[in-house]
Amino acid sequence: MHKRVLAFREFNDRHTADNIYILIERILIEYNMIDKVFVVGFDNASNNTAVIPRLRELCGASTLMGRFFHQRCACHILNLCVQDGLAALGNALEVLKGGIKLIWASTPLKMQWRQYLKDRRVNYCVFPKDLSIVGIVLII
Repeated sequence: MHKRVLAFREFNDRHTADNIYILIERILIEYNMIDKVFVVGFDNASNNTAVIPRLRELCGASTLMGRFFHQRCACHILNLCVQDGLAALGNALEVLKGGIKLIWASTPLKMQWRQYLKDRRVNYCVFPKDLSIVGIVLII
C-alpha cells in the first residue's frame, strides 16, 4: 500500500460538499483511481464530512464495509482540543505571562524566585523573554 499525492488543483469555487465532491471525482476519473481508493482523510469540517457518503458510494468502499473509509485528521482534532483547553483557561494564561514579565523586569524578584526554587530543590530554568513564543508553543 502506498500513499501518493495525485493532483494539485486551483479551487476557487465555494468549498461546499458538492463542489468538493465534483473536484475529487474529476481527479479520480482523470487518474483512473475510482476503484483503488481505500481511505480518505479530511479534517472535521461539515462540508468535508458531507462529501464522505458520496465518495464512499463512488469508490465502492467495500473493504471492511467502508468503516474506515473516512479517517479524520488527528492533528486537526488535537488542535481543536488544545484550543478548547486554552479557551477554558480564560485569562489565566495572560496572568501567567504577566507574572513572568514582572519577574524578568525586577532583579530582586529574580533573586527571590531563584531562592524560592532552591529552597524547594527545583532546578532553576530561564524563561523565554519573548513571551509571544509561549502562546505559539501552546497553540501548536
